[in-house]
Amino acid sequence: MLPIDPAELAQSLFNESNDAFFIVDPATRKLVDVNPTAQRLTNMRRKQLLECRIDELIVGENQEMTRELLAACDSTCFFHSAEGYLLNCQDGKHRCVNISVNRLFANDVRLALVVVRDVTDRHDTEMALMESESRFRQLLENSGFPILFLDLEGTILYINPPAARNLESEPDKLVGASIADIFPDQAVDYLSRYRQAAETGKPAIYEDYVPLQRGGRWFWTVLHPMTNVQGEVTGVQIVCHDITDRKAAETVVRETNQRLQETLDELQSSQKQIVQQERLRAVGQLASGVAHDLNNLLTPILAYAESSLTSADLPEEVRKSLKLIRVSARDAAAVVDRLSTFYRPSRGPKEAQRINVEQLARQIPDLTRPKWRDEPLRHGHEITFQLRLGAAPDILANLSDLRQVLTNLVFNAVDAMPQGGELTLSTGTRSGQTLLEVSDTGIGMSAEELSHCLEPFFTTRDKGSGLGLSVCHGIIQSLGGNLSLQSEIGRGTTVSIELTQFQDARADDESESGKSSDPLKGRLLFVDDDDSVRRSVEVLLSTIASSPDVAMDGQTALKMLEQKTYDVVITDLGMPGMDGRELTRRIKTDFPDTRVVLLSGWSEAQVEDELATSLRPDAVLIKPVSLDKLRDTLSRL
Repeated sequence: MLPIDPAELAQSLFNESNDAFFIVDPATRKLVDVNPTAQRLTNMRRKQLLECRIDELIVGENQEMTRELLAACDSTCFFHSAEGYLLNCQDGKHRCVNISVNRLFANDVRLALVVVRDVTDRHDTEMALMESESRFRQLLENSGFPILFLDLEGTILYINPPAARNLESEPDKLVGASIADIFPDQAVDYLSRYRQAAETGKPAIYEDYVPLQRGGRWFWTVLHPMTNVQGEVTGVQIVCHDITDRKAAETVVRETNQRLQETLDELQSSQKQIVQQERLRAVGQLASGVAHDLNNLLTPILAYAESSLTSADLPEEVRKSLKLIRVSARDAAAVVDRLSTFYRPSRGPKEAQRINVEQLARQIPDLTRPKWRDEPLRHGHEITFQLRLGAAPDILANLSDLRQVLTNLVFNAVDAMPQGGELTLSTGTRSGQTLLEVSDTGIGMSAEELSHCLEPFFTTRDKGSGLGLSVCHGIIQSLGGNLSLQSEIGRGTTVSIELTQFQDARADDESESGKSSDPLKGRLLFVDDDDSVRRSVEVLLSTIASSPDVAMDGQTALKMLEQKTYDVVITDLGMPGMDGRELTRRIKTDFPDTRVVLLSGWSEAQVEDELATSLRPDAVLIKPVSLDKLRDTLSRL
């Protein structure tokens, strides 16, 4: 073994140590020597360090700690502090360090050796861990759910305040208690669950009735196994959700359903009608958004058709086609309006008018031609449409609704003749009632199918919705009429509609408006964020007013109002940013002489609800708006 020079060993230890060595003169407290690690930690050169005092480089978290360090240097007795000191570095940063002070003699000179160990990374890790633990504890403490940690013997290791409140105690008083002492009657079952969780290592969910001092409560309990670092299950974590109110509501629902069932058993004659209404209402609740979008889509169609019809030099065929487009758009709008009755009760009766039944019947073949002629021909089949128009007194009804009923019946008849056949629309009288009949030579229905065909969602077709006939039946009933069917397998079906004859002498029709076509006076501004709606209504307004202006949003409209005086502003209700309600309020406040018309794709009932707490416009119109309705409204303003 080679001899070891103690001086060389000490010098090597001094130079190679991972700890920083600061040799201090106790008399002056200045540094006498430092090792390379000290230079690296402080980011200072040896010459710079030797000009520093030890209390300039190393300070405690408080003055007392700094005094202890200096006292240790002065007495050169052994001193050690595990933590709490900071090492000042040249870049202005600090590093967390542990220090020890030892006696040192060099050439009979008494010195102090301050050994500094950098624990910054460990300190940061400990602080992060403490912060994480704090957040986790806050999460548990502030959770609205009762949470408990237990060992496999049922001893409470942790319980949060909500859980303690359920047990009418404090968390500190319950830690260490046994579940068997708190719930002696349920202890065996609970402990069995804990052991099962330990065996399976998987969470489990239970629904329990827990007897508490303030009264029993129902809980939905989620049990999670807790494991140690070796992956061994050492306990369980329990999270509870109080479902007592839900259970009570379920009990009420069950009791209510039982009473309803008893009532329904006593009212068998009305059972089918109740089911029909409930199903239709459920469908209608989904239709609100669809109705709004369809109204926006129909607005350009009706607007362009009506504005084009104002031209005097249209070819007759073009005029006829435009009239059919207008009729179809109005009927489609009526269908959309009818959807609103499913999800919101009507605020008043629909507008009724005297209808010439023969004239209405003549419109149906043209309106439905793509369905009964073009579609079958595309599949190599042919359907002929016969009109048998007998004397039929006028009736009083909503024209769009009745036209939609006949259109639906024609569509059903075509679907019942996949190989082609003959379709007949007849008018006449029966038992003092005006009669309309739609007949086909299709596949027909059995007696069983005939007994259910008016029920919502009943259909004999793979792709049918089962709503067509039930909706038609509801419309005819609302008119005080009767809809009946006759059918035979292989012979076809006849649908008969009987309606009360109209007695008044006045007459209405859908002819061209007889109102003045002179342009309206005054400046108009139309506001809508939908580009197609905005452009089409602008064209429509141009037929009744001189050079109407348009704006794409509420902010733009206000700027235009500041620059120009407008007599009437027509605005959409639902717009991004500033909606129609806010724009109405601003106009009524800042421009009180300007009239405001609200134009919306929502139903009238929905619009009324939206305006319940805001300044009201001068008029409300529902999309798609007709030329006559628009002219009438603006004329009144």
